[in-house]
Amino acid sequence: MYGSRATETALNTSDFDLAIFSNDMGGLDSRHQFTEEMLEHLSFEMRELAKHGVPGEFSCVFLPTELSSKSLPAVYFSIAQDGILIWKKSNAYSAWRKQVLENMRERGVQSTGQGKGRTWKWR
Repeated sequence: MYGSRATETALNTSDFDLAIFSNDMGGLDSRHQFTEEMLEHLSFEMRELAKHGVPGEFSCVFLPTELSSKSLPAVYFSIAQDGILIWKKSNAYSAWRKQVLENMRERGVQSTGQGKGRTWKWR
């Protein structure tokens, strides 16, 4: 989980941002099916959140476990720095995070601000 829920800067209406790591996610249909099955498994938790006035909206991003480039999108930095591991089937996230943090060190990546006002700068 990453984003405002992970950094405790969420509004009551904020969604839950989930990063899903796999080198074998197939096409869009496979990712859609995976998301639907995951939401079905989370239905109890979603109902419990709703009882407390917290919307159970989830936003999923699918990421490969291996980095293919040194030029990374800024969302990778946020996930690596602030992400919270909520389910572990393998060491994929740990290995991915290690690669991204190393990339950040090599490039001198730094952030300013927090929440939606957070920006990233690098050399």
